[in-house]
Amino acid sequence: MRSKSRVHDAASLIKQQSISTPIQHASELPKWNYDGSSIGQAFGEDSGVILYPQAIFKDPFHGGNNILVICDAYTPTGEPIPTNKRHKAA
Repeated sequence: MRSKSRVHDAASLIKQQSISTPIQHASELPKWNYDGSSIGQAFGEDSGVILYPQAIFKDPFHGGNNILVICDAYTPTGEPIPTNKRHKAA
């Protein structure tokens, strides 16, 4: 299991993405990416890994209106990366 963190200012995210307040569905959140070659999750010229938000939860660590987002990892062409085992469960 890997983790990656990202912090958004909720007000600007809501304004930029035209999403509801509070965020109701993971699909309202933007996709994001990282270079998978550095951790052996992607190889070759196109080593980007795209994170698709799948579920949101209240953040028990930061409290308030903060959320945790569970993401699935995909190749730039939209295929699940080999270590993405959750996509079949969906």
